[in-house]
Amino acid sequence: MADMNRSDFIELLLERAKAAGFEAAEAYLSEGSSFEVSVNRGELIRYSVAEEMNLGFRGLYEGRMGCASTQALDREAVEMLVTSARDSALLCESEDEEFIFEGSARYPDFDGAHPEIEALGAAEKIALARELEQRTLDFDPRVASVDDCALYTLRSDLRMVNSRGLDLRTRRDQMGAYVGAIARDGDRTGSASRDCFARDPAELDIGRLAREAAGEAVAFLDAASAPSGSYPVLLRPDAAAQLMAAFGSIFSADAAQKGLSLLAGREGQAVAAPCVSIADDPLLPQGRGSRRFDGEGVASRRTGVVEDGELRTLLHNLKTARKQGVQTTGNAARRSVAGPMTVAASNLCVAPGSLTPEEMRARLGGGILVTELMGLHSGANAVSGDFSLGAKGFLIENGGLGRAVNQITIAGNFLELMRGIEAVGNDPRCGSSRYVCPTMWVRALSVAGK
Repeated sequence: MADMNRSDFIELLLERAKAAGFEAAEAYLSEGSSFEVSVNRGELIRYSVAEEMNLGFRGLYEGRMGCASTQALDREAVEMLVTSARDSALLCESEDEEFIFEGSARYPDFDGAHPEIEALGAAEKIALARELEQRTLDFDPRVASVDDCALYTLRSDLRMVNSRGLDLRTRRDQMGAYVGAIARDGDRTGSASRDCFARDPAELDIGRLAREAAGEAVAFLDAASAPSGSYPVLLRPDAAAQLMAAFGSIFSADAAQKGLSLLAGREGQAVAAPCVSIADDPLLPQGRGSRRFDGEGVASRRTGVVEDGELRTLLHNLKTARKQGVQTTGNAARRSVAGPMTVAASNLCVAPGSLTPEEMRARLGGGILVTELMGLHSGANAVSGDFSLGAKGFLIENGGLGRAVNQITIAGNFLELMRGIEAVGNDPRCGSSRYVCPTMWVRALSVAGK
């Protein structure tokens, strides 16, 4: 059976849900395309082009939420969605109140569409990937190879319609690139990687990406471990973002209400140093997670999470907000078009300070600049806050950068680290994750080395 027009399908689905006894229902249509190319020595080693369409259906039946999804938009799919969602609701054992949202009074004028990205042809994208690889190899004769070199583009169109009058649309265009450089000199090897994210091809700085990856790979030819001890540490923006991502769930009210967050019940308390402020900003122009509305259709707005070290709020969706007697922060997130609603940050941003990285190094005097963390999946416990992670970076000596260091492990507790931040830099960087951080000066971390 041929697919129906999108709008006709959604209208029929909501009508059929009402007739079947659903108190309220919602259709969530996600359509998009992706392109990715990887090159090695100028040859294509991976080329992927995909188009995808999924429709999720949620409905309140006898006070419980049922969900189903489809990739077909025909009359048979309508009946399948309604029947499956009703069965799902009847099997649901949760007593939590569920919501189909009637809509916010106003929505921000956020436009995630960037036609310049869609206008790039496949040949232009391949050429950009080849240019990135060649610039990396040309940086220094000791750059022997490129571990991986990829360029991707993504387009996402979302539409959310429900039986309570909500009808929202949004679009997001994104692109990014990645390169890993390997340097060799005799029996010495150094490696480094860089990635970047952009919403406009003009912002994709291929030259900087190549210089940073290749330059650091060469610097790590002389890397060695460092003596064990307690060190003042500077977390470079990319390393700081890695650490924030590993512990990002502690800011979720859903995690807190399930006993999985150290911040449960700590609103109004100091949880970080006074120089630390953190906000979730879904309207950040260059943010990876920027959006007009959240997974429940609540209008996006900036939320101050930590201000001057004090926890002002956790991040909420409608369910967690009702449980706590507060307003939602608009942070409902879907794991899939028909998955359960959870809570997640959009763009969690640590507010920048006034010091440059150079000024921070000068004030610190001696310590370690951490540029990369490893073992985040196994070495960071978001429930306890404890971490023990492989790291690499550079010694800081007399306020300047010394030799590269690797084969070290840094350990501590995330909340203790947040309370021990001496200063934050003026250099926030939007990378490929939803965590935006400047350089962070940590008073002391335990380092295990040689």
